[in-house]
Amino acid sequence: MKWYFSIPTCCLTFLVVGCGENNEMYINQIKRIKATNGDSVERIVDHHILAGEFLEANFNQHLNLQNIVMNIKISDIQYEYGDKQAHERMSALLLETGAKYPDIEKMSWKIIYKKKGVTIIEVCSDNIILQFSIFDFNEDRIINFSNIKIINKKRGIIDISQLNAAHEIIHFIGNDSNWI
Repeated sequence: MKWYFSIPTCCLTFLVVGCGENNEMYINQIKRIKATNGDSVERIVDHHILAGEFLEANFNQHLNLQNIVMNIKISDIQYEYGDKQAHERMSALLLETGAKYPDIEKMSWKIIYKKKGVTIIEVCSDNIILQFSIFDFNEDRIINFSNIKIINKKRGIIDISQLNAAHEIIHFIGNDSNWI
């Protein structure tokens, strides 16, 4: 009689494992899709997560993000016109403000919704949840990052202007040898 129960359990296990593998394959395909600028979806998502984590890591610093971005742009212009210390001064200014580059310990991708023609993927890191939709039409997949949703687990939806400013700062820090 016990073997009667093992058959449904075994079938259910294969079903769950099989769906998980299909979801993982689907997610890996999505990660490799290239945007018009040549970046992969995975790279775009990583940058959004990193910018969100930067905002969380620096929440108590009360950084004036727009002012920092303006100073970064000024230092880029000064550097282009021959001032080779402009980036060093900008880096020193950032360090003085106490800005911290985030360390991300974990990141996971999963499908949270899937119906005919629409899939929603959620990417979670230590403090950030990112969700985006994929629209499947026949053989075409459309990902519209203008409808991306980025949520701080502690503070709610992240303002897009703050996220954009964090992108600029992260880009500067990522190209600066003083931070690495």
